[in-house]
Amino acid sequence: MLQAILAAPGRIELREVPLPEPSEGEVLVRVRAALTCGTDLKAFLRGHGLIPMPGPFGHEFSGTVAKAGSGVEGFREGDEVMGVHTAPCLSCAYCTRGLFNLCERIMETKVLGAYGEYLLLPEHIVRQNLFPKPPGMTFDEAALLEPLSCVLHPYGMMDLEGVEQALVIGAGPVGLMHLRVLSAEGVEVLVCDRERERLEVAEEMGASGLERPEGLRRLVDAKTGGMGVDLVVECTGEVGVWEGSVELVR
Repeated sequence: MLQAILAAPGRIELREVPLPEPSEGEVLVRVRAALTCGTDLKAFLRGHGLIPMPGPFGHEFSGTVAKAGSGVEGFREGDEVMGVHTAPCLSCAYCTRGLFNLCERIMETKVLGAYGEYLLLPEHIVRQNLFPKPPGMTFDEAALLEPLSCVLHPYGMMDLEGVEQALVIGAGPVGLMHLRVLSAEGVEVLVCDRERERLEVAEEMGASGLERPEGLRRLVDAKTGGMGVDLVVECTGEVGVWEGSVELVR
């Protein structure tokens, strides 16, 4: 099979590698769609501590089951699936408290290699984080499962009742997914980003107020009568933005 290998920062090599054979509990997926996230881009540009080089590359995927190992339940050859490249260990201090997203060992057993013809998923991922793809969903859409689950996670732990206006800072893919989720809940969403093209996409997706960083305070004041928004979703990953965003909350 063909596999994209991240050989070094800035260099990807396409190599012929052996086709994996699934062992007990494992599933071999024929990749139909694989996405590129910010982590992949960082690794390609400058390397990343969690993505060994040289090594297989890519971790957001969807596809069809090529072969299921013995003992696998719920999946058989030909099934259309979507999955996540990690799964919690279920035994660390966080997992035993139900805080699976904070699992101490979750990255130790991650799977890389979605930029290949096939991807072998170990038993613990098959059991916890491999799912049937809904019939009406494209493979491209299904490959968004992992980042979309990260977006939805906080809303499962909070009550949006009373949240009338929200501000999303950073209109990249994750910020735009937050915009879509909040809009679907009837929340008026303001969006801030440095790039005009991203703001244009956010406007097409339903944002009611858009501004670059230098005009953000004016936008929030104008939209809220100086009171601030009910919710700020910070999607830039920049410390200064984290620290300043609290000043924009009502």
